[in-house]
Amino acid sequence: MNGALSAGDFELLRKDFSANPAYRLAENAVTQVAVSDVALNREIVNSTDHFLSTLLDDWKVTNQEHSGRCWLFAGLNLLRVGAMKKMGLKEFEFSQNHAMFWDKIERANYFLEAIIETAGSDLDDRVVGFLLDSPAEDGGTCSWPSSPSTAWCPRRSCRRRTVPVTPAR
Repeated sequence: MNGALSAGDFELLRKDFSANPAYRLAENAVTQVAVSDVALNREIVNSTDHFLSTLLDDWKVTNQEHSGRCWLFAGLNLLRVGAMKKMGLKEFEFSQNHAMFWDKIERANYFLEAIIETAGSDLDDRVVGFLLDSPAEDGGTCSWPSSPSTAWCPRRSCRRRTVPVTPAR
C-alpha cells in the first residue's frame, strides 16, 4: 500500500462532497466571500470583553492609516518611550516619513546591488525573477527601524499611503 489516491478515491470524495448540503453551502460561501469572513466565529467576537483594566500610557496614537508600515510604526513606538523619558517630554513622535524615505533608499540599494551580483544570470533565473517581481515592497519587521538614518525626508505625502512611492505590480 503506497498511500496514493486513485481515480476511484477521487470519485468517491466528489460523490460524498456533492451529497452533503453543508459542504455545498460552505463551497458557495468561500467562493463568494473571503474565507476569513466565513470562518469568523460570531460567538467569540460577541463574547470578547473589550474593557481594559490597565492603562499603559496616555500619549496620543501614531496612526499609520493605510500606509502598509505597521512594522515601522511599531519599531519607532518602541524607541519613542525611551526618547520621551530621556528628553522629559509628554508628547513626542519620530518622523515616520524620514524613516520611510531612508527605508526606500536602502531597499533600492539592496535591489541594485543584488541585480549587479546577478548580472550574468538569465532572466528566468529564480533569484533574478524574485528580485524583478518585487524590487521595493512595503513591509518588514519592527526590528528594522532600530538604526534610523539621520537624513531628512522631503515627502509628506508618503505618511498616509505608500502606494505613490511603491512601484505598481
